[in-house]
Order: sequence, then C-alpha cells, then structure tokens
Amino acid sequence: MAARSIAVTADDIIVTSGAQQALDLVGKLLINPGDRVAVTAPTFFAALDTFNAYRPTFESIPFSSAGLDLERTVAVIRSKPRFVYVISDFQNPTGLSLSLDDREYLLTLCAENGVPILEDAAYDALRYSGEAVPAIAALAQRRGLGSLVIYVNTFSKTISPGLRVGWLAADPVAIKKLAALKLSTDVHTSVLNQMAALRVIDCGFAQHVRNICETYSVRCSAMLASLQAHMPSGVTWTRPQGGLFVWVDAGPGVDMSAAFSTAVEDYAVAYVPGQMSFASGDARQTCRLSFATASPERIEMGIRALGNLVAQIRESGNQSFAADGVESSI
Repeated sequence: MAARSIAVTADDIIVTSGAQQALDLVGKLLINPGDRVAVTAPTFFAALDTFNAYRPTFESIPFSSAGLDLERTVAVIRSKPRFVYVISDFQNPTGLSLSLDDREYLLTLCAENGVPILEDAAYDALRYSGEAVPAIAALAQRRGLGSLVIYVNTFSKTISPGLRVGWLAADPVAIKKLAALKLSTDVHTSVLNQMAALRVIDCGFAQHVRNICETYSVRCSAMLASLQAHMPSGVTWTRPQGGLFVWVDAGPGVDMSAAFSTAVEDYAVAYVPGQMSFASGDARQTCRLSFATASPERIEMGIRALGNLVAQIRESGNQSFAADGVESSI
C-alpha cells in the first residue's frame, strides 16, 4: 500500500479471505434492509450479489469511456446513500479506470455529503500502459479525509484466485467493528495461505507482476486487434490500459443475454452477459470478454466466431444459430 502512497499501519488492516469477503463484511456493517447503496452502471456483478444479501436499494451512476455521468453522480451522492462502491482501476467488467478528475470530484462530493467510499482496487497492479493514477484512498489522506474511504485489495489477481487472501484498510472505528464481524464469520483467514502469499511476496513478487502484465498486455492487444478485424460495423468496445477485461456493446437488436447459450453450445465461446453487471436498466446488447487465460491464437478464433454470431443475429433478428465446425473459446 505504501507503493500506492496510502499510509497505514498493521492496526488499520484486516486480512480477509479474498476481496469478496471484504465486500461482504462492509455490507454486513453498513447495509440495513432498504438502505440505498450507490454503484456505477455497469459494476462488478458479484459485488451486487454480495450486497443484495442485505436487501439494499441500488442507485446507479452511469460509467463509460467518457467517465462518470457527473449530473447523475451529484444527484445520487446528494441523496446520501449508505456508501458508494467503485472499482477505480481497470474495472470489472469494462476494463475502464476512473480519471483523476473523476476521483477528485467524487471524493469532494462524498466529503460534502458524508457518504463513505468503498474503493475496490483488486486490479490496480495490472497496469501495462499509461500513467498510474493515485488511489482514492491516497487522495483522501492527502486532504485529511482518510476516514471517508474503505480500501479493498487482494492477491487473487496477482498470485492466485484460489489462494483467497485479500485485505481491507479503514479508520480505527470501522476496523474495530469490521474485525468483530470477521471474527464471527470465519475467525481468521487461513494462516497457511497467508504464509504462502508472504513467501511469494518475499521471492520476486514485483518481477512476477511485471511478467504477468507483459503477458496480459499481449493478450489484450490480440483481443483488440481481433475485435477490429472481425466485429461487424457498429459494434463498439473499450480499450483498457490494464486489467483483464474488454467490454463490448453489440448495438441495438443484439441480445447478448439471449444469445449466450448459442455462443457456448454452438460456437464454444463464453462471455459474461452485460445485463448481470447492472442493478437496473436494460443492457442486454453488452457483454464482458476476458483475455486472462486464452492464448492470442485462441482469442482470435473466439472473436472471429463471436463476430460471425453477432452478424447473423443482426441479419435475421434471431438470437440462436448453429455454427459450422467452430471450435474456439475466449
């Protein structure tokens, strides 16, 4: 965290069983049934699922390549939701990051209205182009607003998802309450897993992160080039500078949720339907693609097949087609 200019001591941190548990602990602490929670649209679908266990009402703030919808941001934050949840770097599902201006603006607005910020930084280490932007937590500390931000991160994206070692950092009052909730949930995160993570950190972790960023950069470039080559006109997508995902908008008339079964069963292509990442509204023409585990060759095959499916849906309006000998996946 020091590398991100976030000043903390061990007493300010709780080690969690992945970032997902950190989100759950915050939900347990802050959400009562009927409370309003602000999220971006789209946002991480598993965060929505986690918070939904506590029966909130979601207030959505549109987020795109143009940044936050500032007019909607003002309206939502001034309504004083219980907190606002944001993924500041290389967001799941879009791959987009909040600009410095948006981070500063959101921080100022939340400070004026007493709204806590839950900053999910799970992907912040996976930058492979562009200049790093300070975390909201770091900006808050510079302005004497450190207690306003609960910061969440994890080793799942840099070491291993199965390790389930993450952490959260917050002010002492929140940490005391969150620690009690952690104790009642699972007592503590696996000590063996924590020691395994520490071993990796002590043995070339920085070089390991550089290596995986190089790998992801190649795969991201392959996906962007394949989208350019194989998607019909009118399809748009994000161009991330890090992370693991590209967000695709297939345009009006293409229901990526309805087409999912056909994509998997007939085209051997999997994606996350975009509708899952919205608390409300209609976004069925969107989907999330991941380049995390596929080789550039497999990515090209998968995008070509997906482009063919989108083109056929547009031509006929039918969301289901049989593929001809396609054996690819992304």
